[in-house]
Amino acid sequence: MKLDPVLREIGEELKALDAHRSPTLTVEHLLRPPSVTVALDDRAPTPPITHIRWMSAAAAVIAALLVWRMTGPGGDPAVLDRPATDRTSTSQISVAPTSVTPLASWSFDTDAVHQASSVGDATLTLTDDVQSVPGRSGSALSLSGVYPSAAEATGPILDTTRSFTVSTVIRAATLRNCLYQSFVSQDGTTVSGFSLGTTPGCSPDPTAFHFAMAAGDADAELTHRVVSATTITAGTWYHVVAVHDADAKEMRLYVDGHLEGTSPAPITPWSASGPFAVGRARFSAQQRDYFAGTIDTTTVYQQALTDAEVAAL
Repeated sequence: MKLDPVLREIGEELKALDAHRSPTLTVEHLLRPPSVTVALDDRAPTPPITHIRWMSAAAAVIAALLVWRMTGPGGDPAVLDRPATDRTSTSQISVAPTSVTPLASWSFDTDAVHQASSVGDATLTLTDDVQSVPGRSGSALSLSGVYPSAAEATGPILDTTRSFTVSTVIRAATLRNCLYQSFVSQDGTTVSGFSLGTTPGCSPDPTAFHFAMAAGDADAELTHRVVSATTITAGTWYHVVAVHDADAKEMRLYVDGHLEGTSPAPITPWSASGPFAVGRARFSAQQRDYFAGTIDTTTVYQQALTDAEVAAL
């Protein structure tokens, strides 16, 4: 039996498939009988024998698999042209996380008067009545809630005209009726450029978290606020994050990783060029809104963190 011509034709079919990989190739294209016949001992040619057709069927199956691979979901003919060692499935591709780099961060794990940031060169100076106490992690600052209990930088740390994020861990000692309390702020000449703290909680309203930004450096300017749905329980630790997204002109407030609310930000944010402060705010050109409680790790970013990035802090 002379099978060489048949095998050569099958080989040519497979090579043609490999060379062109055209989605127009069909199963029917390869299922057709070979164009050559088989001669046995110089007798009259006979129709192609059964196992030859099985071989063409096998080639058709291979063709169908390749066509499905190229034209099916996620099919990419170019993938087949790369060596196997260079091929990567989509399930193996990972997206690099967005870079989140703090501008400054303080863990307050020492009782030193000058608390150096673990990032950059920003330093906060403690007033005489601030004490070091056990925190949620390591040590923390205990603040009395009255002047001058705070930790301050000598000047600004954040550019309040741009996007920024403020993260802090706090535990309130007392909830004062009808008095704001501030965890973190940055001074303007007259008012704070921003303040992250508590609402006054005037009865019967409970005390909640709030993030505020004044539209300008004056008492009479409109203050934009985000107030949390979560209310504060004295003696409980909370992780509170405020985000100013200058591009979206939006303010966001998070408590324990969950988005609590959003609000429009000032259309034209202004530069609060006074000291950055932990434990107080500024209003009517005076230091105000002192916080009574404990403040642990506090971190600031000169960028607007996303929901996922806040949840990962």
